Order: sequence, then structure tokens, then C-alpha cells
Amino acid sequence: MESLIGFTAGTASTLKFSALSKQELRKKMALVIEGIPDKMTGMRLCILESLRDEAINVKNHEAHKMKNRYDKKVHLQEFQEGQEVLLYDSSLLKQWSRKLDERWMGPYLVVWKGSLGAYSIDTGEKGMKMVSGDNLKPYYQRD
Repeated sequence: MESLIGFTAGTASTLKFSALSKQELRKKMALVIEGIPDKMTGMRLCILESLRDEAINVKNHEAHKMKNRYDKKVHLQEFQEGQEVLLYDSSLLKQWSRKLDERWMGPYLVVWKGSLGAYSIDTGEKGMKMVSGDNLKPYYQRD
């Protein structure tokens, strides 16, 4: 029954939103787990629902904290048409022996900008190439 709600008496100490102590939570879990007459089934279901709600609150709180931490690190970059950019060489991800090769190719010129982060770049002899904005970074020419 514990696996159905993902909650055990051992994890009760990590709860942040519960007004109950660890001892009270252990008593409630004992009521749910141990063999108790069927006339107390309604009370057992109520306890299970409250424990499940508590676990959901903790999960949502942790997910919100992780999302905020991720959002602080991510910075969206917008490139304009005519801007020079470098393209990440994704073939390096699949091969182990090329660790000293250059990771960024280019510079290339942005020809078209899509609405959802897609870009078309002019690769010179090879023509146009559609790429994701995640694989691009701005190119700054040295003086």
C-alpha cells in the first residue's frame, strides 16, 4: 500500500508543509498499513488522501524550486538577420577521439530567423542550412 502513494514513515521527516509531527505521522501510517477491521476503512482512506496530498505538495514545491534554478541559468539569445554567428559542431558528441578538434564552426551569416528559434544560415559553398538557435552563438571579429 505504501508504494501506491510513494510515501513511507521514514520519509515523513523530510516533509516541510505538514503540521503533524513525525510520531503522529507514524501512527497514521500504522493505521493504514496494519490489519484493522473493515469498519475503519473510511478513516483509512481519509488518512491516505491526506498523506497523498502532502506528498503532492512537496513534489510540486521541489519542482518549482528546480524550475526557478534552471530559469536563472538559461538566457535566450536572439540573432538578427545579417548577424555573424558560430555553429556548434554536433558531430563531436558522437565521437570520443576528437577531443582536441574545434567545437565551433564558422563564422556564418544569418539569412532567415524563424519564430520558434529556428535559423537559416549561409554556409558558403554548401548553401543554406536550417539550424536551431541553441547551437549558435554570436561571432565577434577580432580587430
